[in-house]
Amino acid sequence: MIRMCKSLACDMRDGRMLLESLGQELGIGPGESTGDGKFSFELTNCIGACDQAPAMLVNEDVHGNLTPERISGILKSYY
Repeated sequence: MIRMCKSLACDMRDGRMLLESLGQELGIGPGESTGDGKFSFELTNCIGACDQAPAMLVNEDVHGNLTPERISGILKSYY
């Protein structure tokens, strides 16, 4: 389960661009799952990682200071 934070702190730090980047990387949008069932993607309110904004949760793991490149590497580590 991937939860992308949509709070103000993340949004102000290119959160929308990263949301698009994550969707492109996965090939799905919020509320959807990949065809193989490996990932589900949701938007969520604050995950308590504002000091690391923009941030997302993969299962219970917090990943912050996201960039498109970091997102790609993070997802690859879960395959």
